[in-house]
Amino acid sequence: MELYEKTKIYPSSWDHVGLYPGVFLSGGMLLRDLSRSAWERAANERLAQRVEQMSPTVYPSPGETISSPEQEEPQRNYRPLLEENQHLAAWLTIEGTGVDYPVLYTPEEPEYYLRRAFDGSYAVSGSLFIGADCVPDGSNVLIYDHEMKDGSMFGELDRYAQEEYARAHPEIFYDREAMNAGPFWSWQPSTARYTR
Repeated sequence: MELYEKTKIYPSSWDHVGLYPGVFLSGGMLLRDLSRSAWERAANERLAQRVEQMSPTVYPSPGETISSPEQEEPQRNYRPLLEENQHLAAWLTIEGTGVDYPVLYTPEEPEYYLRRAFDGSYAVSGSLFIGADCVPDGSNVLIYDHEMKDGSMFGELDRYAQEEYARAHPEIFYDREAMNAGPFWSWQPSTARYTR
């Protein structure tokens, strides 16, 4: 004789009721994160658009020719952004990628912008910032930010490990000159290492 009798348990339709709120909550959180990511990306794109300015109109002297406006390179004006946020130290650009962001510097609290947007509001993606024990015009400048899954911020940098990508994007531009704060640097990455 068995001590315990085996019984079959049949699920009822009520067993799944606890699952539904969890699914809806997870879906809502996913939608919130996706919309926040899109908003943060758009805010950074607006910053880049604000600094882009076409060269001032130049009228030629008689007999002189100038290039058409379509051929002129846009120039950057960081002054309005610098007036909004005194922590603006430089601008980092990698042409042909999504990397086109302000670099912020707060020596008293280096990670201040880890989860803050340019305007100081909360942002999951944060802002590019200069690390502790570095100065914006030093010979070694560590710039930190997040590698976002949507490819924003430093989300594309791991692609430098691919030789073809590195050849297509050979220069990284670090602009302090336009802010009258220091030199304009251009680096050519020689190695790429992916670390966590």
